[in-house]
Amino acid sequence: MAATPDPTPPTIAWIERLALWTDAPEQLRDFYSQLLGACAAPLNEDPATGLRSVRLDFCGVQLELIQPPATAEPALSERQRAGHAQLGLALGSADAVDQLSRRLLAAGHPVVEPPRRTRDGRYECLALDPDGNRISLTV
Repeated sequence: MAATPDPTPPTIAWIERLALWTDAPEQLRDFYSQLLGACAAPLNEDPATGLRSVRLDFCGVQLELIQPPATAEPALSERQRAGHAQLGLALGSADAVDQLSRRLLAAGHPVVEPPRRTRDGRYECLALDPDGNRISLTV
C-alpha cells in the first residue's frame, strides 16, 4: 500500500528567484538596475546551449532575465513566454511609489495605473517594463 501524502504544505522561507523570458536581456537589465535600483550581475552566455541570462538582486531576491537560444523549437519558445503575470516590488512608502512612477514616466515607460489606493487599502502603481511585463509598485 502506498504511503499517504502529507497534507501539510511545505513552509517556504522566502522567494529566492523569479525569472522572466526576454528577447532583450541587456535592455531589461538596464531598466531594472538603472530605474528600479537592482544590482546587476554581468550577462552570462552559455556557448553550449546559446542561452543568455543575467541575474539582478533586489535585497536578496533575484530576478533572472533569460533569453532562450535562437535554435529553440518554436513550440518551446511559445511556452517559455507564457505564464508571467506580475512582479510586485515593495518600496516602503507612498512617496517612493509616487517618485518612481514619475521617474518611469519621464524615462518613457508606461504607467498603466497611476499611484492610487486599492479597494483593500494598499497604495499601488502598475507599470510595464520594456517587454510589457507588469510591475506592481507598492508601499
